[in-house]
Amino acid sequence: MYKIIKLQNNNDLNNFYLDITKMKDVRIRIGILVSYYKYKNTNLKNKNHPVFKTIEQNDFSFSVIYRSSTDTYEEILKVKKELEQFYSEKYKDQKPKITQNVLSFS
Repeated sequence: MYKIIKLQNNNDLNNFYLDITKMKDVRIRIGILVSYYKYKNTNLKNKNHPVFKTIEQNDFSFSVIYRSSTDTYEEILKVKKELEQFYSEKYKDQKPKITQNVLSFS
């Protein structure tokens, strides 16, 4: 069963990444991506993987947006491209939220 996971920056909706997996527990896949991001800072030559842009802000969420048990990998890639277009169009007018950590004791 293929799943498409959407990782999205909570402050910038245009900053998202779609990942395809067959893992039963998608939290494991997210953990692998985060570990890969931490590892890349020290060891990898290719530091421009698209998922790194979403993970580096350290304020992201994820969810399964598509499940299928009958699709081939080629079909799931096609669905992924369609979903990328859909979300790009949906969030194209969104501006990033500017958040500031404010601590006040008054």
